[in-house]
Formats: sequence, C-alpha cells, structure tokens
Amino acid sequence: MIQYRTFRNGDPPVLVDLWNSCFIGRGAAFLRGSTLLDYFTLSKPYFDPAGLILAVDEGKAIGFAQGGFAPDAHGSALDTTTGIVCSVGVLPEYRRRKIGSELLRLCEEYLRGRGSQRIIAGAVPPNNPFTFALYGGASSCGFLASDPLARPFFEHHGFRSSPARLVFQRPLDSPPVVADGRFAAFRQRYEILGGPRHGLSWYEEGVVGPIELHEYKLMERLTGQAVAHATLWEMETFSQRWNEHAVGMLDLEVIPDMRRQGHAKFLLSQLLRHLHEQFFTLFEVHVPSTEPAPVALFKLLGFEQVDEGCVYTREG
Repeated sequence: MIQYRTFRNGDPPVLVDLWNSCFIGRGAAFLRGSTLLDYFTLSKPYFDPAGLILAVDEGKAIGFAQGGFAPDAHGSALDTTTGIVCSVGVLPEYRRRKIGSELLRLCEEYLRGRGSQRIIAGAVPPNNPFTFALYGGASSCGFLASDPLARPFFEHHGFRSSPARLVFQRPLDSPPVVADGRFAAFRQRYEILGGPRHGLSWYEEGVVGPIELHEYKLMERLTGQAVAHATLWEMETFSQRWNEHAVGMLDLEVIPDMRRQGHAKFLLSQLLRHLHEQFFTLFEVHVPSTEPAPVALFKLLGFEQVDEGCVYTREG
C-alpha cells in the first residue's frame, strides 16, 4: 500500500537516489551525494519540511513533490498567496498508477493551506525557491520540453501553459566574429568592469545559495555611469551531466534610454570573447519566447536553441 509522508531528517540520501532516477534529462543536475541537495533545497532559510512530500511503498521511497512560495514585492519575506510546485517525480516503474497525481494534490493542499490563491507549476524567476542550479540550466525556467511527461501531466490536472522560455547555448571553442560599425566608438567610450554581484534580496540570496554570481558592467569612461550589465555564474552543478565547463547568464539589461543602440550586442560579444579566453566551453542563456529582439540577438551571435521551459498555472 502506498503511503505519503513529509520530509524527515534521514531522507537526503533517499531523495538523491529518487532525483537521479526520476530526472534524467539534459536539464537536471546529477547528484553525486546530498551536498548539492542541501545547498540548493534543504538549507534554504524558508525550507519547510511539510512542503516536501514523499511517496513510500513498503518502506521504499518511490516518488516526491515539493512546494514553495514566491517572494514579496521587496524580496524580504515570502508571499504565500502564490504557491509554486517546484518538482514532482515518480520512479519509472511506479508511473501510471496515480502516484504523481496524489503527490501533486498533497503539494497543492499544503500550499493552499498556507494561503495560496494562485498555484504555479514550475519555478521561474523571481518565483524559484528551490531548484536553481539543480534543474533548468542557466536559470529556472519551469518544466523543460526535454522532460516530455511534464506537459501532459499538468495539463491533465487542469493547469494552463504559459509562453515558453527558450534555452539557447553557444560553444565557446571560438570567439564571435561580429561586424558592427558602432563598436570602434564603443571601445573608446566604454570599459567593462567585472566583480561579484551585490545587492541581492533576502529571497534572492536564498535562491542562489553558495553560488558566486559575477556581474559585468558596461561603464561610460567620462561619467562612470553603467549603461548595461550582465550576471553570470559558473555552472559546475551541470558539468558531470554535460561534460562541459559551462557558464550561465542570469540577466542582460541595458538602461532604458540606451536600448536598441547596440550596447547589449557589444557587451555580450566582449563577454563571449573573454569566456573563450578563460577556457570555458559552453555558454547558456534563457530568453522569453515573447521577446523577439533578444532572441534575434542571441541567434546573431551564434546561439542555437536546445530546449525550452514552460510554467503552468491554475487559478482559484
């Protein structure tokens, strides 16, 4: 008889085995032990054992689901009115027996019991409490198309899909060759400064855990104004799965009055050249499918789409 219970202190090794058996797609990190699980899930300041539910068959853990919550407007506390189903996994030999459905129901019950009026299935910034660096790749992007069971499962349970986030990758075996007449003037006018990313909110600090984020700013030499910035991180958690020394981009932003003038293109092309020289082998970035300008920019610089992620929502 299948039983369901919440997380216990002795569960991390069990969860590692479950994770590695349930999530075998390109976008899931392979866990060699419980350390990464502890860093990116169990040690979060907002982790609640009641939100991590296990399915057990005669003492054997066969599936799990985890729920969490969005941040408030300032990132200084949880907004429990928005609940997030971060993961649902069942061992292959136990699928098609409604175990996943019951795990999802219990996860939703937990979220609604703490005040959630809106349920999101799939973590995506800023609503990504637990799975950053473990699932999705460069960032959290919902459930990936490379996990083909996710979409029919959530749609069967009444969730609506949102526009996809596209996953782009570019090998770094060669620097980009970009012909743009504006770049010569940009090299005279700007410099690029890199350093640790500061100023994260309480929630954001919890999301990234021990990861060190690096921020690169495009600075105007005369005024010292930052006209664009990008945040990168070294994707060591995916190195075993991909056999690559990869870098992920979390954001790329240009100040409003400088947009559509080539600044993002210049900053990104210089970063690609820098990363190539640092012996990284792969660059990954996620872009909303609803934003054609950055999609076109990344394609121009040699990125190719390798996957896509989707978030599923149910109101009421």
